[in-house]
Amino acid sequence: MVRPHNLGCDRNVISALTEVFSVHSTLVYLEDDVVPNPCFYDRICRLLETYRSYQQVCSVSAYANFPQELEPLIDRDFIVSNRVFALGFGTWADRWQELNLANQPQGYNPFKNFYNIPATIQTKYTMVNQFFLEKNSQADWVITLTLNALDKNRVHIIPKVSFVRNIGCGHPEAKTYRGSEPDWINAKYEASARPNYLPSSLELADILTAPLDGVTLTRHLENSSGLWLSLSAMRHFLWKYPGLQNMASFLKLFLFRLPILLRRWRSGLPI
Repeated sequence: MVRPHNLGCDRNVISALTEVFSVHSTLVYLEDDVVPNPCFYDRICRLLETYRSYQQVCSVSAYANFPQELEPLIDRDFIVSNRVFALGFGTWADRWQELNLANQPQGYNPFKNFYNIPATIQTKYTMVNQFFLEKNSQADWVITLTLNALDKNRVHIIPKVSFVRNIGCGHPEAKTYRGSEPDWINAKYEASARPNYLPSSLELADILTAPLDGVTLTRHLENSSGLWLSLSAMRHFLWKYPGLQNMASFLKLFLFRLPILLRRWRSGLPI
């Protein structure tokens, strides 16, 4: 459908998927800067058929991205994830309609603020992504989908090895990666991958559900250049992560990044 005006990437994708699901029960989605390997469509269609009746599964994906600590524990070609990866994925009309993203404000976060997102070894990356979206008044439909699925305790099926490749890095019109291709983005891609073996259950691995302690979370936040803690974030973290070590860790991050917060406050920017 031709739009009467530019909706922007995020609103347009949500609108487009909603329109498709008004007619079709399933959808296979491929970004325009993603190249699939020969088995992509076959495997995504098979996954959609296999998990059609499993309401807990929100999406299936061809892109592999998971914490390094999980890799030694993976004994199948696919794993259960609580993050969405849309570089080649599929989902169903009933799952999409349950999340109701088309009728939510753009960038809707059911957890209200980035710091309310349950922090695990996997969702800590979503926390950082959401932080920068919030502070820059931006939206990303994949992060929005991830958060809303997480809020409803839905999971996603992702592969151990990617069978899609991203070629969009370095383009001047790239939304995210305008520089050289990050080492990690296609690190798990295999052109000849033919994944077959599904996870033995739909339970997340214990390592993916275990909550992070405050010190570990702070170290992750410290590695995100430009991230700071507002007073409300500090209050939340100090309440959620009691103990002297946790308190000292968050206080150190707050004070170290305080100049960023003050500069933004003086400039009238969100803090």
